[in-house]
This record gives sequence, C-alpha cells and structure tokens, in this order.
Amino acid sequence: MALNTTQIMVLHWFYSCNAKGEPASYKGSIEHFGQVLKLSDPMTVIKSLLDMGLISISKTKFEVSITKEGIRQYESLKKKA
Repeated sequence: MALNTTQIMVLHWFYSCNAKGEPASYKGSIEHFGQVLKLSDPMTVIKSLLDMGLISISKTKFEVSITKEGIRQYESLKKKA
C-alpha cells in the first residue's frame, strides 16, 4: 500500500500520540486540524486512512486512533527511511 506524503504526515501524528500514550483527539474542527497540519483537504486524508484501516474512529467518544495495522505500516515506513 503506497501512501502519499500528506497521509504519512497525518499517520505520523496519530502514531506519535499513541507512542506518548495520549489520546489522538483534537479539540477543534476538522478545518482547524487541517490548518494546524497545513492540509488542504483534511477530510479526504482522514477518510483515506480510515478506508485503508490505518486509523479508526470510536463512535461513542468520537476519538480517532491509529490501528495496529497503522502502527505496523508506519514502523515499516520508518525502517525504509
């Protein structure tokens, strides 16, 4: 599975939150999330990562987190770098 630079950047953010033991929730709108990470279309990036199974959304808490597959994918990318 090939990821583009923007997807890798967002996956890195979720991975870092997970590594620190912090929830990957963002207090603000999806547009503000995009502004902070300098994304032109944050919803498309998040949807693509959801569709690939690299992140998931808790429907009860509305929190987004990286999945085990997302962690494996990110660690694989780090090894290639």
